[in-house]
Amino acid sequence: MNDLTAWKTMYLVLSRATEKSISAMIEAHMMCEEILMAASAPGDPDREKVLTDTKRKMVEARDAVQKAREAIRAAKIAEHEEHTRY
Repeated sequence: MNDLTAWKTMYLVLSRATEKSISAMIEAHMMCEEILMAASAPGDPDREKVLTDTKRKMVEARDAVQKAREAIRAAKIAEHEEHTRY
């Protein structure tokens, strides 16, 4: 892999990971708003469902952020390997 190809690959990996992270943060913000609304409506019969669904979404968002971190870590390793090869 030449130097330009390595940089292009790293850019794509980091761009995709950044996009996933931002999406996870937006999703987390919306979930927090749902929790706040559910918590402020104690008599609402859908309250527990909203809280349960929100907790599930939070776990999914956490997993997405972890995958983004792993992608960034892999890109850093690839960059290091590319530079140490010469």
